[in-house]
Amino acid sequence: MADLMRFQFTKGEELRFLSHLDLLRTFERALRRAQIPMALTEGFHPKPKLSFASALAVGITSQAEYGDLVLADEMTPTEFATRMNAVLPPGLKILRAGITTEKVPALMSMVNAAAYRAELEGDNISGETVEEVLSAEELLVERTTKKGARTVNIRPLLYSLDINGGELKFSCAIGSVGNLRPEELLNLLGLQFNDVMLERTGLYIKTDNGLCDPFTGIEVSYGN
Repeated sequence: MADLMRFQFTKGEELRFLSHLDLLRTFERALRRAQIPMALTEGFHPKPKLSFASALAVGITSQAEYGDLVLADEMTPTEFATRMNAVLPPGLKILRAGITTEKVPALMSMVNAAAYRAELEGDNISGETVEEVLSAEELLVERTTKKGARTVNIRPLLYSLDINGGELKFSCAIGSVGNLRPEELLNLLGLQFNDVMLERTGLYIKTDNGLCDPFTGIEVSYGN
C-alpha cells in the first residue's frame, strides 16, 4: 500500500478570504513546485490524491487545518514539510506531519468537532447571555437549502461556550453528523460575523472518551 502523509497546517490572516477551492488549487501548485512524489488520480485530468479534513468558511483563519496526501514514492515528513514551507504563500505553513503505511479512515469521515476563538474588540457579551445560551433546550436558526428555508435546532451541536474578557471560545460539531455554522452562534450572541476576527483553533475526533487528535494512530515525526 502507498504511504499516506498526514499534515497539519495554518491558514493565516493573509489568506482568510481564500475559498476552499482556491486553497485546494494553491496546495496542488505548491506540491508540484516542491516536487513532492505524489500519487495521482486516474482519468484525463489527473489530480494529486489530496484531501482535507473540513472546509473552512471564507473569512476565518486557522491554526489547525489537516490534510492527507498519498505518496507515489518514499519521503520523510521532515522533507515534505521543509519543501512545502519553502514554496507555500504567506499564511500557509505546515506545522506537523506524519506518515503511515496502514489503511486509515479518511480525515473527512473522522473529524467531527472543532474549536474556535474570537477577539471581540469592544463588543460586550455578558456572562448571563452565555449562561442563557448554554442552558437553553433549543437554539433555533433558519437555514436556506435547495429545498427552501428550514428551521434547525443547533443546541445539540454546541459543546462548550466561554467568554473571558474580550475573548470568546466555543467548540461545536462539524461534518456529516451535524454542522454548527459559527455565524449562527455569533448572531444568537448579538454579534455580526463580518465584525469578528474568528480563528479555528482545533479539529478533533469526538468519541465517548473525549476529543482525540486527528493524528491518533499516526506517529508525528515533524513538529510537536
